[in-house]
Amino acid sequence: MTIEAVILNTIRKTYKNDDAPKHQLYSKILKALFRYETDQKPVQYASQAALAQAKKMNINLKEMNWNNQTKVDPGRKIFHYEHCNPINTLIDAVLTGDMDVTNILNNNIVCWILKSENKKLDEAHCKSKRDGGWEKCYRECGIEPVKIN
Repeated sequence: MTIEAVILNTIRKTYKNDDAPKHQLYSKILKALFRYETDQKPVQYASQAALAQAKKMNINLKEMNWNNQTKVDPGRKIFHYEHCNPINTLIDAVLTGDMDVTNILNNNIVCWILKSENKKLDEAHCKSKRDGGWEKCYRECGIEPVKIN
């Protein structure tokens, strides 16, 4: 079992739904953990549009992550490091016990998209909630994800 899974299981065991201060604390811890966890592995997806833009710029999105993005995209103006499943959804899954911890970690995936595509997600109210799943939301917003790893 990974250290991330141990942390998620520990939080799940000690969480009580009616404890607002603990909910706030655990949410902050989980948000940091999910962001850290995605930064430790290669990005799994990129949109067709992001791949086309990266090709024009001679950038390999497989090698780009949040930490090194500004070397090729100063100010993060072109590409958006998008969590396919919103972090709040993953946090809720941990705290409600609705999903196995391994599945939660497997659903912590990111996709390089363009800022213009991210705007479409926001306009479609898909920023923090993805009814029907991330793939459906992307399809409805005209975003075509491709597995790159």
